[in-house]
Amino acid sequence: MSRSVSRRDFSKRLATLAVLPAVPAVADVPPATVTPSPAPVASGPTTTAAAAGPSQDALALAQVVNNRWGDRLSAEELGEVIQSIDRGLQRAAELYRLPLSNADAPDFAFTPYRGG
Repeated sequence: MSRSVSRRDFSKRLATLAVLPAVPAVADVPPATVTPSPAPVASGPTTTAAAAGPSQDALALAQVVNNRWGDRLSAEELGEVIQSIDRGLQRAAELYRLPLSNADAPDFAFTPYRGG
């Protein structure tokens, strides 16, 4: 039985992992087992959060990725996955900080084409 996963399936599973909250079973795994590769030096200004490295949540989610697909990832690719997860979690935190009420509507309305 083949264990190959297409790139599309891998990215779908990775996106699913990024939005899932940390599961208690994952929280029991020490995050020190995942060592991120050194991040490339950015030419622009850095923030203190970016300079501090990935969050504990990102490392926990990366541990799940490492457990499932670690045999297919190099250390550099795993470092990129950790950075991607961390960026996704930072974006989600920014969205949660936006104050929205129940009366706030989206800026667009989807109207399906019904033909005729």
